[in-house]
Amino acid sequence: MSLSPPQDHHTDSPDESNSAQIPPFLAAMFAGIPGFVNVWRLATKTSQYFATDQLPAATALIKTLGATEDTYIGVATRRENFGSIQRGTQSQLASLPALWFDADIFNSAHRKTTLPLTEDEVIAFLNELPLAPSIIVRSGHGFHVYWLLLKALDLTRPATLAHATRLSKSFQRHIIARGRERGWEFDDTSDLPRILRVPGTNNLKQEPVVPVRLVELHAERRYEVAQVELAMCLDESDASRGKAAFTDEDVLAAIEAGVEEGNRDAFLFRFACIRRDEGGDRAEVEDEVIEAAGRCKPPFPRNEARKKVTRAFKKAPAARASKPNVSELLIECADGIELFHDQEDAYAQVQVANHFEIHPVAGSSFRELLTRRLYERHKKAAPPDVLTTATLLLAAHARYEGEQRSVYLRVAEVDGAIYLDLADELWRVVEVTAAGWRIVDNSPVMFRRPPAMRALPTPERGGSINELRSHVNLPDEQQWKLFVVFLLATMRTSVPFPVLAVHGPNDSAKSTLVRNARMLIDPNRADLRLAAHSVDDLLVTAMHSWLVCFDNMSGVSNPMSDAICMISTGGGLAKRLLYTNGEEFVVQLRRPIVINGIDDVAVRHDLADRTLVLTLPSITNKNRRSAKTLAADFELARPRILGALLDGLSCALANADTFSDVEPIARMHDFTILGLAASAAFGWDPASFVAAHRANHQEATERANDADVVVAALRAFADREGTWSGTMSELHHLLSREVGEEVARSRAWPQASNSLSVRIKRIEHGLAAVGIKLQFLPRVGGQKPICISRMTDADDTAQTPLPFE
Repeated sequence: MSLSPPQDHHTDSPDESNSAQIPPFLAAMFAGIPGFVNVWRLATKTSQYFATDQLPAATALIKTLGATEDTYIGVATRRENFGSIQRGTQSQLASLPALWFDADIFNSAHRKTTLPLTEDEVIAFLNELPLAPSIIVRSGHGFHVYWLLLKALDLTRPATLAHATRLSKSFQRHIIARGRERGWEFDDTSDLPRILRVPGTNNLKQEPVVPVRLVELHAERRYEVAQVELAMCLDESDASRGKAAFTDEDVLAAIEAGVEEGNRDAFLFRFACIRRDEGGDRAEVEDEVIEAAGRCKPPFPRNEARKKVTRAFKKAPAARASKPNVSELLIECADGIELFHDQEDAYAQVQVANHFEIHPVAGSSFRELLTRRLYERHKKAAPPDVLTTATLLLAAHARYEGEQRSVYLRVAEVDGAIYLDLADELWRVVEVTAAGWRIVDNSPVMFRRPPAMRALPTPERGGSINELRSHVNLPDEQQWKLFVVFLLATMRTSVPFPVLAVHGPNDSAKSTLVRNARMLIDPNRADLRLAAHSVDDLLVTAMHSWLVCFDNMSGVSNPMSDAICMISTGGGLAKRLLYTNGEEFVVQLRRPIVINGIDDVAVRHDLADRTLVLTLPSITNKNRRSAKTLAADFELARPRILGALLDGLSCALANADTFSDVEPIARMHDFTILGLAASAAFGWDPASFVAAHRANHQEATERANDADVVVAALRAFADREGTWSGTMSELHHLLSREVGEEVARSRAWPQASNSLSVRIKRIEHGLAAVGIKLQFLPRVGGQKPICISRMTDADDTAQTPLPFE
């Protein structure tokens, strides 16, 4: 941080424009935290309280008072409006948004001679502190300096209040000790109910009046509490050593020459500490201190000298205190590790042997790495709380000092190349381009590895995709081709993914198919997981897995269906963080998803449009094999099958432009192009893949139509009426009569015309598939009519010829 000395405003007259500094200051300090801001008037010694969502009202009052009265605010918010006569005691505080320091300057307002003489000296002093201030306010006769916290401390909790009290005291003690090294004696202003001046007001303490002004405001410069504790807080032994602005050499020289009155107490105590730390026993040190006491000017009483020795031996030796603590040793163990961040998290790049590994700083793997280094270097174990504090500081360094880079999970697509993380011990990846594929020892992209991720086999060349056919119970060529192309689609990141729904009776090897798919793309400690019961469960699984697989799913709720659609095509989910005041946790991701169940799960049209449906037949006793034999055979074939998939992916990259103008099939146009482009690698007729995809999509749409009572009602209505137009209210009334009272009262039926309108727009594609045409007509008299009719041949859209037709 580089600070410039503020201009000297001692001769300024009060300036109305100065009040423009009030709103940004209050917003940086108090916006979004609980409690009430206390505005305090020195003249009347009274308070006025404003909730933190009423900062404009507080600003208006401060503007009114600040020109003619000394006006202050409480640094910590108060729990409620305590009335005009109370400033708020420590037990009445709500939140602490920042730590602060009051740096006075020697002038007519401050007569103490052990203060900085100029503002330039204070600015230079602030430049040397370990953490740069967030806000600097010129108070008129010094500076009020703030360090904003990343998360305000909740002072309503007794444990947090006690922690904040110690934190504030230790923080200011650190700065005071640094000031003593320059010969300055700053005041301790660490009490939590502290009030300070507001920038944008005037300091009327004496003539001339001096404006209180912002020197710097960095609202984005905020610190973790752990970061502050490690960088700018002292323990007791540090504090005692910082109280004197003299080196040990100064003390020994003074003792030799004879200490003069005024310094005898401090110098004799320091002399006792020095001799103690050099290994002297109690009797030896006492003799030396008594001898030195006799040389003082005037001599120091012997009994008082003995008290200095007693006090020195009661305190921890300075030499022992000067050794690095475990937190400092842990930070030291991060040497040689490159810290960086992506859009969400902090990461560490660690060199191991001749390769690099990527670990989340907050993850268990990085904590284990630090713990191992600590023991190897210092034969110490790290307590969990100390380890947490150290990783918080390293994470803050990664976010604020490190570069921003992209970090991927299992698959990355960068500059026309696809990278597949093998997740092996050597951290190798496979690079796939239009020219072919190769194994790369040092990945050009960053991959993270959740703890449950498992390694892929080293792919082998010369294999055939047909080796996979005997390991999946697919009934025909159409479903086989769709399954293979789905596996290819899971290795793309730049396009939406289809959802694979696997259906069949109990003995159809559904789980085996899903498990084998997982073993070829994204092996995991739990290859098959029970169905997610909530959107949160789905989100957690998707964050830690590339291929999301759910076993034995019997149904999908509407919120879960929407979440699956969002994750498969890409989007963000926002959740409120636990134990916070409205802070959001936002995840942006896209994942391929496999659902395995007996029942149809893609019954909503938006999910059906994204779904490939595989229906597996029962396995006859003649074809049944043991699970152990199947697993062993598949493990032997897996490297060759993976190599064949990579051949197909490379072929698809080379041929993608050839099929860019193909007629879309529903939402999964990119899936269609991928299958066409890869057909040559597998010896397929491209037209047969398109036919398979169209037939499968039609089947999925029909399943969704069959499950939707609104589609059934509209089909019957259109068959009877032919063409009909009217308002949505009229249509809702007619269709409700069409389905009968029992259905009309059920949850499956929209209970109002506006709900019917939303439902019809959602199923419009499914209605078109069964020949029903919808037209929303221009609004008339506040109503928006709709026209329903049967499609004719003229309504069909001609399909674009395929390049191979």
